[in-house]
Amino acid sequence: MYLALISASGAPGVSTTALALALNSPSKNTLLVEADPIGSSPVLAGYLLGGRYHDKSLINLVDANRHGRLKSALASEVITFPDTTVSVLPGLLHSAQVDAMRGVWIHSESISQDLPSTMPTSSSTPAGSDNTAHRSR
Repeated sequence: MYLALISASGAPGVSTTALALALNSPSKNTLLVEADPIGSSPVLAGYLLGGRYHDKSLINLVDANRHGRLKSALASEVITFPDTTVSVLPGLLHSAQVDAMRGVWIHSESISQDLPSTMPTSSSTPAGSDNTAHRSR
């Protein structure tokens, strides 16, 4: 199942709603992708209280995509929430990174079909690059 939550720029509550849906998903594994073009990771800042250092982000997939390694790189960018079956792929670090992601979005749908065999969680593919997306199996 794919679920994309899309809003106008800066609309409040979208990331919180996506997180609530992910945490309450009946799926055994759920991956939440923060595809908000504004940048930052409200899910990690809020749910994990900003208390976990990470260098994982959607932007790290750009170079992997250019070198044909998007599929294998995706799993390395995921953070699993403690004591849950929910993982998150943190969003962009800054809004200036949006243009660099265009090539990644083009290839992400075909890769998402194979993700359950390449990573321990289900996949998530944004319907566009407009905001947070969620998919569970």
